[in-house]
Amino acid sequence: MDRSRRHRHDIAYHNLIAEPAWHSPAILLAQLLASPNLVVANLGQETRNAATVQHLSIVQAATGTDDTDRLMQHLSQLDLYLDPATLLPASVTFNIHPDNNASLDIPVEIRFSDYRSGRV
Repeated sequence: MDRSRRHRHDIAYHNLIAEPAWHSPAILLAQLLASPNLVVANLGQETRNAATVQHLSIVQAATGTDDTDRLMQHLSQLDLYLDPATLLPASVTFNIHPDNNASLDIPVEIRFSDYRSGRV
């Protein structure tokens, strides 16, 4: 067996529910604007990582009130922090979970900085 196959690992479904485009702020923002199933709450300005940011909380809309709907809403939560002057993403946070426990949150934070205009 070659090395690449030896390290393969299926990803648990509950780790695929949060917004997958965190690696690209432009794609993330475009998906947020295009998706009718996402609910965005503006939580106002706050200080994060020693900077003032605009905090947006994003979840998939719950279709009901049972435990499964609440879990799906929780698993889909993503918090986006924007620079209030430029509205560019400063950071994004979400949770991942062990494959065998969707209820155990492991926090993840991605920070963005040093934006530059590039030549096309």
